[in-house]
Amino acid sequence: MRHSSNRRAFAAAAVTASVSLLGIEVAANSSTPVARASFKSTGQRALPTPTAEPGETTVRTVAELEEALEEAGPGSTITVENGVYQRDGGDRWVAAASGTSSAPIVLKGTRAAILESDSPDGDYGLHITGSYWRVKGITIRNATKGIVLDGSVGTVIAAVEVRNIGDEGVHFRACSSNGVLRKSYVHDTGVESPQYGEGVYAGSANSNWGLYGCGDDGEDDTEGTLIKENIFRDIPAEGADLKEGTDSGTVRGNTFDNVGFSGENSADSAVDAKGNNWQVISNTVKNSTGDFADAFQSHTVYDGYGEDNFFDRNNVVGDIPGFGFGFYPEAGNVATCDNTAPGAELGLVGANGDPVPCEQGVGALASTVRPTEASTQSSSRTTSTLRFSRLAYRAVSSV
Repeated sequence: MRHSSNRRAFAAAAVTASVSLLGIEVAANSSTPVARASFKSTGQRALPTPTAEPGETTVRTVAELEEALEEAGPGSTITVENGVYQRDGGDRWVAAASGTSSAPIVLKGTRAAILESDSPDGDYGLHITGSYWRVKGITIRNATKGIVLDGSVGTVIAAVEVRNIGDEGVHFRACSSNGVLRKSYVHDTGVESPQYGEGVYAGSANSNWGLYGCGDDGEDDTEGTLIKENIFRDIPAEGADLKEGTDSGTVRGNTFDNVGFSGENSADSAVDAKGNNWQVISNTVKNSTGDFADAFQSHTVYDGYGEDNFFDRNNVVGDIPGFGFGFYPEAGNVATCDNTAPGAELGLVGANGDPVPCEQGVGALASTVRPTEASTQSSSRTTSTLRFSRLAYRAVSSV
């Protein structure tokens, strides 16, 4: 097990990364011509990191977009004109160059600027292997996976649309850190494989750490991910699947509309926190259908994970057959009494299938407990809850 108490700073860095997203323009879809490649692309191989000077480039053809991505560097801005951009053979678009925290690479356009593969069982839509990208406004569609980030640091995806995807919509993977997905619309995923059709996916299942793990422990320690103010609709697997190995992320202000309905591969909730120290705040779950069970879940599927996750001010609309918040096991996970799930048949909070009480609301807790008081509590369970709740309050109050 890798201890996570010294890594909560990742969440704050993710919040900082999102500050520059103001002023994004999002246009409605329109009828647009299809641009086609005139030569064979490099396919799934990552493009080399460029050495070109940064600048602003507007692209109108597949060839121009390929060249712009290949030559991008810190401070580059690539504006994609309206159109449909599909590489020869349906190969994935690759963003392999890296910007810097002060000079990110910007890839932007309207929703009518569409990057795609050739079908939902084709290739990825956009594969980001570099760091410090800002992807704004465009659409990704007709791909086996929508947007995949591998080993990417500080990348922000904002106001995009991801649709008609074979598996998951957006995936932060291979120890990507401080990534952001916000104000985006992800829908109609899992059209080929419903059991793998998550809206957003952070980390990797432990069975895949051999492929996507990093660091001394070999785990996929994707950390500090911020998932904020998105709409996830018609998602057959989890709206947000937060895997073991992940840590200190935030899921806040999202709408989960008809998600987690397939029941395949344990896909029966809107959010499943299998990592540690996730803050799940002010989300709405509605229109639950199919094999949906609990609105929010936490699972321990690997020793040392599925612990100390915090759920506050979430709202579950309509009837569901399970709990509003189901913990398997409880493992230091906290659901406050400021959550609502009046239509949850089994009650607001459960642990291993049995009802358990909710915890005092984080707002009241923050105003009544000083940092030095937590250590004086007689119950170790209460002590852990108070300490974590205060940390959660401090982190999310500025998001």
